[in-house]
Amino acid sequence: MAVAEITFVSLGIVVLDELRFPNGTILHDVPSGLGARIAVAGSTQPERVGYIVLAGTDFPASVEDTLKGWGITLLVKKYASKLFTRGLLQYQGFNFKDRTFAYTTPPLQPTPADLVGNPLLLGSSAFHFLASPEDLHEFTSSLLALRMADGGLSARPLMGAQLRAAKLFLAIFQGPGSGAATPSDFDRSAIQDHALHLLESGVGQDGQGAVVIRCGEHGCLVASRSYPARWFPAFHHGSTTSANKVVDATGAGNAFLGAFSVIVLSPGGAETWNGVDVSCRTDEYRAMMECGDPIWLRGVDS
Repeated sequence: MAVAEITFVSLGIVVLDELRFPNGTILHDVPSGLGARIAVAGSTQPERVGYIVLAGTDFPASVEDTLKGWGITLLVKKYASKLFTRGLLQYQGFNFKDRTFAYTTPPLQPTPADLVGNPLLLGSSAFHFLASPEDLHEFTSSLLALRMADGGLSARPLMGAQLRAAKLFLAIFQGPGSGAATPSDFDRSAIQDHALHLLESGVGQDGQGAVVIRCGEHGCLVASRSYPARWFPAFHHGSTTSANKVVDATGAGNAFLGAFSVIVLSPGGAETWNGVDVSCRTDEYRAMMECGDPIWLRGVDS
């Protein structure tokens, strides 16, 4: 089926994980690194989601079939002399919170250059990056230049996890094993200071963009020059009755990026995630905010 428009493209790394559990169970070739795309896989129009897979010589055909089965617009680029990106994820406890991750092969990182010759994906309304802060500026600048050179596209797309030159700053996030804050060293004030510093440096057109920093179980911070900084709790917060629904939050941050992008770009209309109308989830969250733990807003301007 021909696709007229792509709404969301992820340039995140696809990883095949080996999962090791405390009870001795080991799972092999489990696709991960797909959180941002998974968040929109249940869309009523999955074909408008684009995903790039840099496949090594050992890329299992079964995994490729699984990805194609989701109905997304998939671009697979195969290398004859490289191995697929693989990782080892070890759970230390049965609560799924204590875990370690390490790449076991050199990661194959998609870049905007992989979109050259594919105007459909290059013309997407939104892009998701998984890259170090040092690479983000290069990637976003390259993407904007390629869009102009290949398709004459001057409009800036929505870009997640990038530092500047975007219409909207979606999030700053760190991948597994990159030293993300733990509950013991989480500093709400420091994160708010970083957000304000980013706003001072200029985010979005004429500096009117917004910063959304996702902080795992601590929720997220939203701020702009015209919107005072405010903290919002995670959807399934420890003080809510829905918290017992959380089994393993691995990949939730990337899912947040994907879902947030879809909401921002959505023209309205019916949409379901996991069979639940999005408006129902939004109403539930708003209700939680009205009677939620005030600690989320304590010491924060509202």
